[in-house]
Amino acid sequence: MASTTAVTIPGDDHRGFPAITIDRLIKGARFVSGSARVLGLVLVGAAAILLLIQSMLYVRTGWGVEDFAGWADDGAAGPAAALLELWRRCQLVWLAQAYFALDSALFVPLYAAFFLKTGRVIATALDEDTGQASEAGRRWFVLFWVPVLMLVAVDLLENMMALGRTGGWGPSIGVGVLLLGLLGVGRLANLDAWQVRAHPRAVAVGVVALVALVAAMYFSADACAAAEGATWRGRLGCAAHQAKWPLTGAVLLVLAAGGACWLFGVVLSILPDRPNNAHRCELRADLRAAIFDCIVRSRYVLAALALLAGLTVVMDQSRDIIASTASFVPRFLTMVHVDWGGAPMPPPGTPIDWGAAAWLLAGSVTVFAVSVLALAMLVFACWLWTRSVCHLRRSTGRIRHDDGLGYVPVGKRHEDFFARDWARVLALVPVLLVVVLCANVLQDLSKAQVGTAAHGGGHAGWPSCLVPSLGVVAFAVLAVFAGGGFIWRRSEKASTGGYYDCIDWKEWSERFGLLDATPKAPGPGEPSYEAPRIVKYNFLGKLTPYLLPLAALALVLACRLVDVLPGRSGDYFPSMAFPVILLSLTFWLCVFGWLSLLEVRTAVPWVLVFFAWVGVLGVAGLTDNHIVWPGPLPGEYSRWGGIRMLVCTALLACVLAVAYRWAMARVRASTGASMLRVYWPLILTLPALAIVIVAGNLLATARRPGDAAQAPVIAGVALDAALAQWLRGLCHAQNDQAACNPQFPANPASGGQDVYFVSTEGGGIRAAMWTAMALHSLEAQDPSFAQRSFAISGVSGGAVGAAVYRACGGPLDAAARERCIMRFAQTDLLSPLLSSWMFEDLLGRVVPSGVCKTPGCGFMSRGAWFEQTMEVGAPRLRKGMRELHRDDAGSGNDVRHVPYLLLNATWVETGERAIASELRVSQADFPGSKDQLGLVGADMPLGAAAHNAARFPYVNAIGGLKTPAYLCDHRGADVPAVPDKTSPAAATKICGHLADGGYFDNGGAQSTADLVRALSACLTVSKGGPAASLGPCEAIPAEQRKWLRENLVPRVLMIRNESDPGAATAKGCGETGPPTRAQVIPADNAACTTAIGERYQPARPVCARGKTPYLDLIGPLLAVINTSGVGAGGRLAEAREGDAVMQARLAMGGKAATARTEPVTAIDLLPKGVHFPLGWHLSHAAVDSMKEQAGMCSLALPAAKP
Repeated sequence: MASTTAVTIPGDDHRGFPAITIDRLIKGARFVSGSARVLGLVLVGAAAILLLIQSMLYVRTGWGVEDFAGWADDGAAGPAAALLELWRRCQLVWLAQAYFALDSALFVPLYAAFFLKTGRVIATALDEDTGQASEAGRRWFVLFWVPVLMLVAVDLLENMMALGRTGGWGPSIGVGVLLLGLLGVGRLANLDAWQVRAHPRAVAVGVVALVALVAAMYFSADACAAAEGATWRGRLGCAAHQAKWPLTGAVLLVLAAGGACWLFGVVLSILPDRPNNAHRCELRADLRAAIFDCIVRSRYVLAALALLAGLTVVMDQSRDIIASTASFVPRFLTMVHVDWGGAPMPPPGTPIDWGAAAWLLAGSVTVFAVSVLALAMLVFACWLWTRSVCHLRRSTGRIRHDDGLGYVPVGKRHEDFFARDWARVLALVPVLLVVVLCANVLQDLSKAQVGTAAHGGGHAGWPSCLVPSLGVVAFAVLAVFAGGGFIWRRSEKASTGGYYDCIDWKEWSERFGLLDATPKAPGPGEPSYEAPRIVKYNFLGKLTPYLLPLAALALVLACRLVDVLPGRSGDYFPSMAFPVILLSLTFWLCVFGWLSLLEVRTAVPWVLVFFAWVGVLGVAGLTDNHIVWPGPLPGEYSRWGGIRMLVCTALLACVLAVAYRWAMARVRASTGASMLRVYWPLILTLPALAIVIVAGNLLATARRPGDAAQAPVIAGVALDAALAQWLRGLCHAQNDQAACNPQFPANPASGGQDVYFVSTEGGGIRAAMWTAMALHSLEAQDPSFAQRSFAISGVSGGAVGAAVYRACGGPLDAAARERCIMRFAQTDLLSPLLSSWMFEDLLGRVVPSGVCKTPGCGFMSRGAWFEQTMEVGAPRLRKGMRELHRDDAGSGNDVRHVPYLLLNATWVETGERAIASELRVSQADFPGSKDQLGLVGADMPLGAAAHNAARFPYVNAIGGLKTPAYLCDHRGADVPAVPDKTSPAAATKICGHLADGGYFDNGGAQSTADLVRALSACLTVSKGGPAASLGPCEAIPAEQRKWLRENLVPRVLMIRNESDPGAATAKGCGETGPPTRAQVIPADNAACTTAIGERYQPARPVCARGKTPYLDLIGPLLAVINTSGVGAGGRLAEAREGDAVMQARLAMGGKAATARTEPVTAIDLLPKGVHFPLGWHLSHAAVDSMKEQAGMCSLALPAAKP
């Protein structure tokens, strides 16, 4: 009988899919649990995924899935049931269940294994510091695993209770994932290897402590108190939730304390003293010195990461940019008529614009891809320059091969381990920041979508709540996998040599390809030697460190080209601000990375030389590139202005690129004649730089200042004359002897004529567009609104909004004005501002840009870019402020009242108000204030005046105001005499600097109060003296003035953009505890207008923000900030604004004294689940929500007379 031999085919496995899957999962778990570093990397990725899911479960009122797990009241009328109802309306219960299930089955075993493995390593090190397990190490390990397992127990209990209250399959899922979690902890954490069962006393102590802690929270925590509707299950889940946080702190504290003890050479061995303990302490001191040295060496990387954190996480503007970028998914679906439930569908029969849809998809995907590429480049740059600067040996450096406990090869020292992991950690920071940013964006989007669908009482499918988030989730997941993959590849390509202070400059240059490796003579029979090219130092294996900054700079210019293209590019390409931020940081990180290598190599702090040079130029006045744009500006707005500026920027970048290449060539050159050949072209970059600056001064922008001396000077209007003219218009008498014949209807509530003074507070683009939209809506509903409104006092973004309202008004009808306002709302002001700040503006500090007549040589100032972009949205911002008012008001019989603008800035040198207005700002009318246009002695572009009031701290630079010396030095109330042109007093100089008006008063209320008091004085003035000497108010006939005094009812409209209705209605400070059902699902308040005592109470003291550490140190600074215009000073001005109205009404008598109309009406931009950023960019969702709210604003006045 013939025998048969079984042939095994590689890869052929007949165990079946379940068995193979389980086997691979076990192998994967063993691999992950085999290293604390791998565990940590996987743990960070799992935490990021859970954070994204958590962010997608928030509702409009700000509550989320963690709040759901921690509420004790799980009854039908409690907050948990209300939140669950909102999720059910949006079909998101399954996502909440998935969150708790993943937490128990994946995240809990991962962090348990990581903490236990880390604790085991520390315990062993504290025992004998040999890295070998010992009985003593296991005893010390008890201090680590007891709190970790307690944390695991309460976390699993919390998740099981939370799943139980979700209903449906929730309880069953809770039991199942509890078992999976326990199994995962046992397997992944490998508890048997740690011999936990060998310490029954420690287990008993841990169980008793756990029960005591949960019981304490159950019976004593206010959040878990027995209340109506709270069951024992809800209270138990609340107790586990409350116990989780102190246990987390205890675990981290124990690990940190153990690591600190090891780092400082503490050995807690129970055995007799080991030899070399004293030498061990010395080695730990060397390690601490190396850690400090690595941190100092990587200071430029840390600075770049700090700036990235500030621009992405601290400042909320980047959240709106990411939301705008990711909005292409729902917008594309709507354009191709796919009903995803979150937007109204076009009428049936409407053709699909496939061209626009394709452009939108292509543009958005391009921005998406460039953002991912930019993030990858920044991650690589952070790793590259940290690794390089730690690698490089100082001139006095040395390598320690013997630690006193035996020979340690290079690459096995603790210093090497830290330097290796330090570079990888810094490389992960940008990814983590992007994940946090995306989580914040998802939170904003979920609030908006769940709020819109669920708070309306209807039911929506899950696509309407999740489709807007798909782009953000994809970007965040790509960031996580890209960061994790990068670290994984670094581990695979790990060097066998050292990582800290171990190679000289020549060897480093050969590794990085900067220098050609010195060939070695081959031995007998050996092949010729070729230096290996180490591709791990090349981005994507191709781009060398030498070319990396050039590639980043080229991509920055390409991104900026998209932003400045005229036409509809902004409709298809979202804002390029985010990739520009990442690419600009990559470019400068490479520049300062080379500088850090030079500093380590030569032991010279070259950056101090750089700062000294900047200081010298600044003292000499050669870098004042933030001069307020003088006016008036000749010519019309140019659509190609941004292109012209970018061309000059590209030329400047080319000069720098050539200089950089020659500088790198100098490194390659040797001594002698070759050095001369390198130096002379490097010197030629100086005249090339001068040529670019001169060309920029002449050609960069069409906004070149004209000759102010030849321009017609439009004098400011005196306040009393302006009031008198306005009052005569309201009276509308045919002549001085006739009675008043008002053309506007009276308020039925008071029987009087309501007249308005408008104040609008700061807040960046949200304040600007809310101001413009609200004013437009009020005027559209009441055509007499502008005639009734004497003036608009604006600060910061509110000033920009008032200027846009003016620039979009004038001869335009209501529809055209709305289109103009919407065009400005969709204009990306942020990208040009940030991109120029991170390139031209920085270079403007090291080259003498102040010698140019055009501020910043026309393109080396972010203020120039900002104002140029403002003119793209509203071209009439280019016109002079007083010129525009004169043109809109008309002349002769066609004259009509146009509200005056008071754009409030802050004078840096004195802290006073600096007002730009068509009015003459006198010391008597506006005490302690400066007149910007009066100091300049000429008109000023409306956009420049608005920008002066909105110079947001650091983002918008402080502006220097150039004025004639005789006007700057004059302090009296009289008008100074004009000196001869040749006199030194006629020469211009920087008189002072202008900052954001919010420093003085963030609501513009102080100026409005001055106007109200002036109105009262004008109406109550009594005649005296001859008619020729009467002032404008006195010249109003007595009967007409009497009618005005008895019938006018002054009111202040306070346009606010940071309303918090919950804080306004709270009756006490520190009101904490679970919310009610009504607070989770509140009634929708559609009205944006409210009386001063409801959502707006500036006179009421505010609550303290809690305890502040190091109060003795930072207390004075906090006091200065809290008493400024954004703090108590601004609230006091707003409170006194209402007092001024009441005093004016009492002084006027008549209907004003008896009117029940509130003195101040707040026009609030309500959150309604939509995030309105504090910056200079608005997403489509924010613009749409703002427009919808503005349409609901009404002052409830009847229609005007025909």
